[in-house]
Amino acid sequence: MADPKPKLRWCQYRLWHLFAITLVVVIVCACVASYWKWYLGPKRIREQACETANRRGSACIRNGEYDKAIAAFDEAIRLNPQDVEAYTGRAYAHAEKGEYDKAADNFTEAVRLGASHALSFLAQALVHFEKGQYDKAWADMEAYRQGKPVCEIPSKFLAELRKASGREK
Repeated sequence: MADPKPKLRWCQYRLWHLFAITLVVVIVCACVASYWKWYLGPKRIREQACETANRRGSACIRNGEYDKAIAAFDEAIRLNPQDVEAYTGRAYAHAEKGEYDKAADNFTEAVRLGASHALSFLAQALVHFEKGQYDKAWADMEAYRQGKPVCEIPSKFLAELRKASGREK
């Protein structure tokens, strides 16, 4: 009769490998779950909350509730300090309230964060025009033209800016 010890050792060897592979898989799964729970989960939640705050701010602007809009955009900026849409919205709300200094600061920050956001240049030009800073307004208009314009420059505004800045045709 054959000795049963070699088979027993072979079974123990296979069980040990199966245990080791299972342990590695469990550890990898735990690491992935931990990464999801502690990093990606809250990040996604912050992004969704930021989008919600931006939508709320835009709705408040449409309703003429500029103080509520500013508060909503403040929340969006707190959640994501790199959000161009929030800075642009807050700037627009400040401009509608006549707070042109605050509007200009917010438009400047929006432009700094994402110069491809062409409407920020156009809106910033409007604010500089309202403040009587015609050279800055003209520079913003040129930056808007050099970017990717998403709409035509209002002809009345352009005519008034040319006249005020001494650049009439």
